[in-house]
Amino acid sequence: MRTSASLPFFLRLLLIVAGCEAVIMLGLGRFNQLDGWTGAVLDSALLTVLLAAVLWPWLRRIERARLAAESARQQQTAELSQSVTQLQRIRQALDQHAIVAVTDPAGSILEVNDAFCAISGYTRAELVGKNPRFLNSGHHPKSFFADLWATIQAGRIWHGEVRNRRKDGSLYWRDTTIVPLLDSAGRIESYIAFGYDTTARREQNEALNRLALV
Repeated sequence: MRTSASLPFFLRLLLIVAGCEAVIMLGLGRFNQLDGWTGAVLDSALLTVLLAAVLWPWLRRIERARLAAESARQQQTAELSQSVTQLQRIRQALDQHAIVAVTDPAGSILEVNDAFCAISGYTRAELVGKNPRFLNSGHHPKSFFADLWATIQAGRIWHGEVRNRRKDGSLYWRDTTIVPLLDSAGRIESYIAFGYDTTARREQNEALNRLALV
């Protein structure tokens, strides 16, 4: 289909070239009695004018296409810059109000924010590359984490409260949501977990429960 559609273009081009060649030959025949520099200049001028007239529409198309491509590229660059700025603002908001960790499909930590380091007591260097299970407080049964992994490995979002152990041995609660991130083929490429410290609320509820029992 592309060949048949391109055929008229080549026919027009051949006709234009043939017509230009005929005009050039006529022009050269008229001025062939001139010798020296005058004839050469007139021949060159005639050839230049004819070629410019033939090539001008295609040159304009090429220039318009170049300008359109440049405009599209600038627009894409502006949109990308705007998206990057928005993502940076979202990350700043998360860093200020949420505990965030990113892991690979096997569960090894790829990145954590400052809030995660602050609540766990570990530095970023001590956390990256580790599996979050080393924070396990022993409070939850194995079935709890089995259900967690079955949910996120199926590509679904998991939400719940997890009790972890800090570096100093103290315990803390975290309301956590884990979101699987998929690649273009639909495979899980990483998990992002974000949550909030609910230790104070949990301790308050436990204190109230003890008072109620008393």
